[in-house]
Amino acid sequence: MPSSPLTATAKFEMPGWDEQPIVEYGGGRKLTHAQVKKSFTGDLVGTSVLEYLMVYPPEPPVPYVGVEYFEGTFLGKRGSFALTITGTYDGSAHEQATIIAGSGTGELASLRGSWKFGAGHEEKVAGFEIEYWWS
Repeated sequence: MPSSPLTATAKFEMPGWDEQPIVEYGGGRKLTHAQVKKSFTGDLVGTSVLEYLMVYPPEPPVPYVGVEYFEGTFLGKRGSFALTITGTYDGSAHEQATIIAGSGTGELASLRGSWKFGAGHEEKVAGFEIEYWWS
C-alpha cells in the first residue's frame, strides 16, 4: 500500500437480501448465510453479489464475514474484482471491505484498496470513501 492512497466516494443500496439459518443451537444462538445483491453509484458504478456468514450470539454484536464480487466501472474504468468483508452488527453495521489482490479483470486488474462504512438497519443507502491505488 502506498503511503498516501488516493480517495474516491460511492454509495450503495441493497435491493436483495436472502438470509437463511444454517444451524440453530443453545439459547437462541445461530449460524446463518445471506446472499445479498447490491447496486453502486458515485465513483464506483455497477452491481455486486455478496455472500455473508453470520453468528448470532445471545447478545450483540453479531460478527460476520463475507466475499463479494463487483462488476462495473470505477472512475470510468470497466472491469470486475472481488473483496473480503469483515464486520459486526449491533443495530448498525460496521464493516471493512478489502479488494483481493489478483482478483481484478479488465481495466480494474491492477486496482487495490479498501473501504469502511457504518450504517443503520433502516438506512436504504450507505455512503463510503474508498482508499485505492493502482499496482
